[in-house]
Amino acid sequence: MPQRSAIPTPPVSARCRTACAAGLAALLLAGCAANGPPAPWKTSAMPPAQAYALANRLSWGANPGAVAQAEVQGPDTYLARQLHPRAAALPPAVQQQIDAMTISQRPMDVLVAEMDQRRRDSDASNPAATEDERKAA
Repeated sequence: MPQRSAIPTPPVSARCRTACAAGLAALLLAGCAANGPPAPWKTSAMPPAQAYALANRLSWGANPGAVAQAEVQGPDTYLARQLHPRAAALPPAVQQQIDAMTISQRPMDVLVAEMDQRRRDSDASNPAATEDERKAA
């Protein structure tokens, strides 16, 4: 009596792997989002050496102001405030200039589509030009 070979399993498709990866990512993100806002900040002072190391690791490099903040706030509060900063209050004139910018008024995908269309129109108007000639124009 011949031995039966194991039933071959079909290979997993790329679509299936992508769907599984997306599902896993969604579950992980949902778990993170379920925690809500950070807990009330604890305040506990820390030694200067530890404050320097924390400020150096979490910022663009330790400076006297960052080290002083870390010392006073403690590691939990300093970390929470680095991750969830307050909204910057800009002078009204500066905020008005930012609000007047095109990028503040229209979504990025619309601006990209318009720029792409301009490029296509330019290419169509001068099809014989080389890329260097188009850049110079």
